[in-house]
Amino acid sequence: MESLHLSRSVVENLNSFYSKNVSIQKHIQTGKRINKPIDDVGETGKLANLNLERLSNYRTKQNLQNSISFLQSQQGKLKVVTKILTRMGELHTLANSPIANKSTKVIYDAEFKELQEEIRDIGASKWNGISLFSSQASRVLVGDAIDDPTLYQGNSGISPDSTNSMTRWGIYHGLADKLQAGDKLPTGFGENPPKNLLAFAISDESNGNYAPNGHTKFNRDIDNWIGLMGEKNIDGKIGLIRAEESLYGKDLLPTGESVPRFAELHEVMPRDNTAAKAAQGLQFLKDTFLSMTDNGQSLPDAFGIFVDNSGSLRYNEVDSPAQDMMSWVQTEYGGQIATSSQHGGDWQNGIFLASDEEWIARSQEAVESMLADPDFNVLVEDGTLDQSESGVKGLLDPVYTITDFDQEELQMFLEKCTEAISVNAAEQERFQSEYNELALKDAGLERYFENAEGLDIPSAMAAYRLSRVQIDINANLMGAVKEMENVLYTDFLE
Repeated sequence: MESLHLSRSVVENLNSFYSKNVSIQKHIQTGKRINKPIDDVGETGKLANLNLERLSNYRTKQNLQNSISFLQSQQGKLKVVTKILTRMGELHTLANSPIANKSTKVIYDAEFKELQEEIRDIGASKWNGISLFSSQASRVLVGDAIDDPTLYQGNSGISPDSTNSMTRWGIYHGLADKLQAGDKLPTGFGENPPKNLLAFAISDESNGNYAPNGHTKFNRDIDNWIGLMGEKNIDGKIGLIRAEESLYGKDLLPTGESVPRFAELHEVMPRDNTAAKAAQGLQFLKDTFLSMTDNGQSLPDAFGIFVDNSGSLRYNEVDSPAQDMMSWVQTEYGGQIATSSQHGGDWQNGIFLASDEEWIARSQEAVESMLADPDFNVLVEDGTLDQSESGVKGLLDPVYTITDFDQEELQMFLEKCTEAISVNAAEQERFQSEYNELALKDAGLERYFENAEGLDIPSAMAAYRLSRVQIDINANLMGAVKEMENVLYTDFLE
């Protein structure tokens, strides 16, 4: 019995030392002092709480970094606006110089308008889907925001009761952009919404008719078109169709001018009176129509085709596809889109034949003729919307000339931009400071985790070697006990 008790005791010791050895091996392999909560219950609970704090700090640092990136992006845009405003001030000075002649003033004014568009494009810019700027009145190039001036980053992580914020400055970027962003419609908008007109202007050139004084004439036509559309409460768009150039074909736009916002350029439409060319021309017009109407999902209230019939292009070179296009629209969308049926004078079976290549002016002339037709009143029904507040003029975003501002106003905009850059820098510095403070706090937490979880490798190796010695001793004892049991059993048999 004593032998049996001794054997059981040796086995238990052997198993205990073996388990201890396995546990030490796992700690050595992971390099951690605590692999399981049971290794140190008290320290495990403390580490769990500190880990929650570490995760919270990580999320807060992400928010702070996003805010810094937002402000850096805004800062870059504001610096560009500063350069633009500086140039606009220079242009204003040059235009008012006594040595500036009429033609140079036109050039200065054209650049001034382009710079306005650049500022508005910047005003509509976003970072990660968030608008960098708020809105302002159309004539205020840069100012305080008139809506949503502040973005809140949330709790700083350093002062739990404080909330960080970022300033957004006001840059006018158009009613159309605001509506697309989901803003509310202006008061009264939609009670008598503008009618939609889509006009195809087919031409191969306009440069000849716009020279001399091409820029002046072209911008005059743009202003006149916008004025008519606003007066008549029409959202009028022109699909400018470039026909294949002939020997006389030239540019459709005066040098340096871009396609106006209310127009889209589509090129190149085949021109000839052969059946093959006519079929290709019809398909081109269909594709253009579908492109400009979202594949037929956003149909206009009225549709017209106006053809340059001045010489470099003749109506008989495109008459077949043009007439077939009108028939296709009437067949495909009958009852939904109004088309003209005028015939005689400048009209040929509902198609307007332009007397020269000024495609904007001639399109306006055709629209005025359509509006005067008592049988064609679809575009003038309910045309009573106050254009000073909403409607087409609001959607087309007025662009001001160099004479609309004085030097003091431009200087005021520049000073506001300088103020915005200064505020932006202060906000960046605050966010960066809080980020750095959190990063320092995290570094301390990491060191604590390393010390709390870290394994003392020399001590662990010493414990491992000791456990191996204890295992070997108990294994030898186990062998001795077995041998003793065999001797006793033999004596018992004898």
